[in-house]
Amino acid sequence: MADKWEAYYSRQFLPWDSGTPSSQLTAFLTSCLPQPSACASSNSNNSQPPSLKELISQAEAAPVALPPEATAAGCDQQLPQLHACERCAAFKPRAGGSVLELGCGTGASAVWLARQGFQVTGVDIVQAALDAASSKAAAAGLPGDNPRFILQDIMQLCAGDSSQPGNGSTPSSKSSSGSSRSLGTFDLIYDCQVYHALVKDDTAAQAKLPLLLHSLLKPGGLLLLLTGNANEPEIGPAVLSGEQLLAPLVYSGLVCVFLRQSRFDSTPHYVDVLGKRPLAWLLLLLLEETNPR
Repeated sequence: MADKWEAYYSRQFLPWDSGTPSSQLTAFLTSCLPQPSACASSNSNNSQPPSLKELISQAEAAPVALPPEATAAGCDQQLPQLHACERCAAFKPRAGGSVLELGCGTGASAVWLARQGFQVTGVDIVQAALDAASSKAAAAGLPGDNPRFILQDIMQLCAGDSSQPGNGSTPSSKSSSGSSRSLGTFDLIYDCQVYHALVKDDTAAQAKLPLLLHSLLKPGGLLLLLTGNANEPEIGPAVLSGEQLLAPLVYSGLVCVFLRQSRFDSTPHYVDVLGKRPLAWLLLLLLEETNPR
């Protein structure tokens, strides 16, 4: 797996890399959320939660969500204020909370999150990606331990206790990608274009990864995923149907807050070669607390 992604960096061909923080991530944290699904509020109103089929049908019928894309110049300007309101509070990570980015790549989103005050861990399987991300963090004037960048096979992550974010532990930025790595648990896990690459045509990963992500969340923690969408032909990123995406994660014990269709941010490859931004799923899930906060 590592060889495949290292080859992209060796060729300096990163078709997925916009060079800016994800528009879906920034919109999630700085604006009011879509109306949460009945699944996320069924405990409070005793209503029957919608089926997976209903959730997917509702997402497919709704307009494609296209938040404003960031520009490199805009990223250097004053940061937008994080959004907070009573309706959204249960579905946003706490201010200054811990965030894990899967497949952080060259670090644009991880750096943006750290500038917003979150305690950020970025994981990638390619050292060249982490070197670029570290350089980006240094250029932004961030401290050496936030974001922290770790070389690791995502399928080998585990929660453990040895490096719980926020507990003063500062593990090395490098780890053998063939051995397990304890990271602690997180208020938010964010992924753009990793989940679909791992589970597509891999039945073992389809079974393991949802449970792994569940284990890496704190009670009340959130999982924000941006994956390829099979409602358009595959032209670049791997694609998943709504059921392929949603069912294993819900069956792992996570609750769907919302599911929307979106499009990946513009990159030179998407614009100049593909001629379009590939269709995406935008999914937010919650690990409910036993005693709601």
